[in-house]
This record gives sequence, structure tokens and C-alpha cells, in this order.
Amino acid sequence: MRTLALILALSLPLSVFGYDRAEEVYSSCSANPSAGIREAMESLHCSGYLTGIVDGILMMQSAGPEQKQFICPPSEVSGEQTLQAVTRWLQQNPTGADISARVAVLKALVATYPCPQR
Repeated sequence: MRTLALILALSLPLSVFGYDRAEEVYSSCSANPSAGIREAMESLHCSGYLTGIVDGILMMQSAGPEQKQFICPPSEVSGEQTLQAVTRWLQQNPTGADISARVAVLKALVATYPCPQR
């Protein structure tokens, strides 16, 4: 019971639904998972957030041939590789506090996984 209470207490600051600002994504995604439980949870939360965004975009793109292709990740790309790529892009392209997390992540994914010109 104490372990469960500790886990719940550590997870409270994590957003259940995602992130509001780009700097929150960077902070969470750049957490070192081997530094402790909290950092591991931050990294895992970020990985799940990015996986959800990528899956959502890919599902939307597969809705039909007329759908615009925003990102074209290799089929063998892992969640960890995407996390590292987005973190690297956010570090190299500081967006400021006023840009939304969704916009920043989409920009990072488009730059990281560009689609071939049709």
C-alpha cells in the first residue's frame, strides 16, 4: 500500500492528457530515465505522448489517397528513436513558452520524418 501511495504521489504532477507548452515537452522528454523513478516516469509519459501523436497522424493519413501526408517515419522506427529525435529538434529549435506543445511536436516530426515529394 505504501508503494502504491508513493507511485501515485510521484505521478501527480504529470499531466494526464499531455502537455500545454513546448518547453514542458522538452523538459519531460529530456529526462534521464536512469536518474530515478520520477525521471523514468517523465520519460515514459513523454514516449507515450509522442507515440499517441504519431499513431494519430498516421491513422489520419491512411484515411484515403487524398489525405495530405505530413510525416513518413520508417516502418522500423522505435518510440525511443522518435523521443530522441523530437528532443533533439526541440533543443536545436527553441520555440519559446508561447508555442503549444502540439504545434512544436508536429514541426519536429515533419522535420524529422519528411515525406517524399509527389
